[in-house]
Amino acid sequence: EVVQWIAATPEAERALVMEVARMLADHRALVTFNGRAFDQPYLGARAAYYGAPILADPIHFDLLGFSRRTWRGRVPDCRLDTLARHVLGMTRDFDVPGSLVPAFYQDYLRDPDTHLGLLAAIAVHNRHDMEQTVRLFTTLCTGAVTAPC
Repeated sequence: EVVQWIAATPEAERALVMEVARMLADHRALVTFNGRAFDQPYLGARAAYYGAPILADPIHFDLLGFSRRTWRGRVPDCRLDTLARHVLGMTRDFDVPGSLVPAFYQDYLRDPDTHLGLLAAIAVHNRHDMEQTVRLFTTLCTGAVTAPC
């Protein structure tokens, strides 16, 4: 099951951050790809900004480090998309590069009525990230790391 929260307006961010904080409190473990360096600090800062710091401290499995130790030198780099292609055999058709997601969101916010497709493209990109993270986690946990590189 994939669940995404989208702040369709800047005013919706507070509720989104509070929902993520609630979800973290309800779970004992968190699996991310580069979440320790990006997602966790960002969400923590936004929650603190809204006066509700995230107090939950689930076990955090950031797959970037595990992936680097497992596949470094066997794949061109350890970006999620690269690992998905070379290790999992997964490709992304018509996907937005992650580096463009912030610009897409800012363009959407300037004129939501005519740029709704940009928000949809971000949601599709994020879904790919989640699916690939789950598959990568499963591959690492089962020891099935002999996929062609």
